[in-house]
Amino acid sequence: MSVESASTLGNATDRMALLSIKEQITSDPHANLRYLYMGRNQLTGSIPSGVENLANLILLAMESNFLTGTIPFNFGERSKLQALNLNNNRLIGEIPTSIGNITLLNELHLSNNSLWGRIPESLGKCRHHSALDLSWNNINGTIPKQVLGISSLSQTLFLAHNLLTRPLPLEVGSLINLGGLDVSGNKFSSEIPGMLGACVLLEYLHMKDDNFRGTITSPLSILRNIQQLDFSSNELSGQVSKYFGNSPFLQYLILSFNDLEGEVPKEGVSKNASVISFLGNKKLCGGISELQQPNCPLNASEEGNDSFFIEVMVPTISVAFCSTIILTIIVCYWKTNSNIEKPPSSS
Repeated sequence: MSVESASTLGNATDRMALLSIKEQITSDPHANLRYLYMGRNQLTGSIPSGVENLANLILLAMESNFLTGTIPFNFGERSKLQALNLNNNRLIGEIPTSIGNITLLNELHLSNNSLWGRIPESLGKCRHHSALDLSWNNINGTIPKQVLGISSLSQTLFLAHNLLTRPLPLEVGSLINLGGLDVSGNKFSSEIPGMLGACVLLEYLHMKDDNFRGTITSPLSILRNIQQLDFSSNELSGQVSKYFGNSPFLQYLILSFNDLEGEVPKEGVSKNASVISFLGNKKLCGGISELQQPNCPLNASEEGNDSFFIEVMVPTISVAFCSTIILTIIVCYWKTNSNIEKPPSSS
């Protein structure tokens, strides 16, 4: 037997053994099992129903497999579970509301499945949450205010590429400890909430491929820690804030395919054409030469100054000049006539 075929047989044997273990997860009689890692093993079938019997389980990781079916409703009985990772599987159905009963849950990762329905309001009861990833599913509705009220969210809130609609709630400004927010690829239709300026610890903000409109609000200039910013493919208008050129940590700026206008900054991250994009904004001008933007015309103040000079100052100077010449001629004429008409003095 070749080494390659032996390796293939070994991998197949390992998978069969893991599948057998998965099917036998029914109880933990000694209550010793704390961490169960079964990710990236090509496991198939459904999530074992016996998981609810693992009373002291702290972490369950079964990501990047081929698991099917729904998430068991009885996950909510695992009061000690702190991390659940089911990313990258083929799960369907709604997110069980009972997950909100796992009040010690710190991380919940359910991305890249085929889950549908709404985000359960009950997740707001998980007051220890630091990371929540529900991206790349078919979740609809809006973001519950209860979820946006989880002040412990300090790592990430990833809700990208779902079917979320309506305005982005103003309560997003409550996430004052959040490091990363991604709501790209949904169906939001509102202005970018100025309340995002309260999320002063944000380092990663992606809001591309939505229907956000209006201007890029000035409160965002308060985000001094921002490193990545992507507002591409929206309906944003107005000028590009000079803040983006002066932000000390900004490393990645994508504002392409909007309706922005005015001059592109030349400072800060805007000096590096490889990490910025302003494509598809036909009213933008200037910036570094690599962007190949048209040159900017004179700005409004310069045009105003030129207009004032032409319309007011030039006529005024001309009148004053002509008046001076006429007055000079009159004075010279008067002096000449005075000398001619003056009688000679008697001796």
